[in-house]
Amino acid sequence: MNDTKVSVKEGILLAVILTVLLAAFSIITGKIGYTEAWAGYMFFWFWSTIRHFEKELVISDFLNSIVGIALGFGVFTILHTYGMAVFESVTLLVLLVVLFFSITKIIPYIIGDTTFLFFTVLTSHALLSDANYVQISASYVLGAIFFILTISFVFKLMHKTEPFSD
Repeated sequence: MNDTKVSVKEGILLAVILTVLLAAFSIITGKIGYTEAWAGYMFFWFWSTIRHFEKELVISDFLNSIVGIALGFGVFTILHTYGMAVFESVTLLVLLVVLFFSITKIIPYIIGDTTFLFFTVLTSHALLSDANYVQISASYVLGAIFFILTISFVFKLMHKTEPFSD
């Protein structure tokens, strides 16, 4: 994405379109009963705000996020199976490994920035107490597919390869 200033007209148009897409995602997840829809929104937030809709990074970010969700589920299981002391030790070890691979980019399609994002969010106390990892995973996959397809379609309609490009 370039650093070109966005016109007010284009900003309003994109804000309205993205709001409609976010509302549609809310309706879809509500209709199918997902209570953990935040994971799909987090994909959208990361891809739009941090990655600026960079198509080249979608696959690695998607895979990294799945790894982050799986690691979160792993420490959730450890907490509920072995208790807080083992959980804290394992969480610190996993955090060390995730940070190392995120920083060095040695295995970018397996562990990267979104792995760190999802792992840290999923180790919050609220999610550790009663998370539904089936819904988290399903919401994430649904959100990633939904936002990639709809936003790509919108940009294609706007005759742009990426948002805000000339």
